[in-house]
Amino acid sequence: MKRRIKLFSISIFCIVLNIMSANTVFSQGSEIAEIQAAIQAKGANWTAGESWVTKLNSEERRALLGENTDVLSPVEPETLSFDTDAPSAIDWRNKDGHNWITPIRDQQSCGSCVAFGSVATLESLIRIEKNLPNQNIDLSEMHLFNCNGGKCSNGWYNSSACYNLKNNGTPDEDCWPYQPVDRQCSNTCSDWESRAVKITSYGAISGIQAHMNYVAIAPVLVSYEVYTDFYSYSGGIYEQTWGDYEGG
Repeated sequence: MKRRIKLFSISIFCIVLNIMSANTVFSQGSEIAEIQAAIQAKGANWTAGESWVTKLNSEERRALLGENTDVLSPVEPETLSFDTDAPSAIDWRNKDGHNWITPIRDQQSCGSCVAFGSVATLESLIRIEKNLPNQNIDLSEMHLFNCNGGKCSNGWYNSSACYNLKNNGTPDEDCWPYQPVDRQCSNTCSDWESRAVKITSYGAISGIQAHMNYVAIAPVLVSYEVYTDFYSYSGGIYEQTWGDYEGG
């Protein structure tokens, strides 16, 4: 009798799990269907579909959005200006037959997107400046984020990242490999200063044309407002069509 009760309990538990799983899949499919309908109604030029992000719950999704824009910058960056117009198209992943962009990294469950965006931009700038598109360069997001005020739960600021890349720099990834957690800066390598890479200056870009002009010279660090439909982005030129503001 005990064995039968145990098997019966397991069967009910499995059925409950299957129902919960089916509800989750249905919810994801329903959300994506609504987004696809909104894209079509607006005539937007992008597509929505399932991704690893759509499978996260609301809290896990928002944990990825760590770019803050509502607090004053620690310094007022200079404004950059350009004398030439942008070309009609440019793709730094395939320019002059080379890919100048370093591989995509995963911030995991931490609001460290600012550190990843700024480090990725710097890695590409180094390749471009040295004219070495195949150079293997991997800088430490962990050091930049944890040694200069970033927190997984609160995120960080693009201006703070640039300020600290100019004044302190960040060492190579081997100095302090990334983990999606907050750690004291004392955990970084002891010789990080001699291994750090710095930028000489940075500035704010204002206006669409100025952005286009600068992208013609090099990749840029940007932030943007994320709405619910962006979690389902799978291709095309994104514009918000459905859902609420989620974060930066």
